[in-house]
Amino acid sequence: MLLPQASTLPVSDKDQEGFSQLLLHDLHRHRQTYVRNFTAFETLKKRQDFILRQENLRSLLNFEQRMTVKQDQ
Repeated sequence: MLLPQASTLPVSDKDQEGFSQLLLHDLHRHRQTYVRNFTAFETLKKRQDFILRQENLRSLLNFEQRMTVKQDQ
């Protein structure tokens, strides 16, 4: 069964150009947002990795100090 088709009027070139520009602008905005979010995510991930490495190094130093104290006793 065929559904009734909505009759579409031909769009003038000026309207078509405006619509194309709107779509391009929207795509550009989405791309910018994606890049900004990705960059923020990568920065946060690097910061967390840095903090984890600091904590691991601190834990290792504390462990080594405890081992030397134990050996000295």
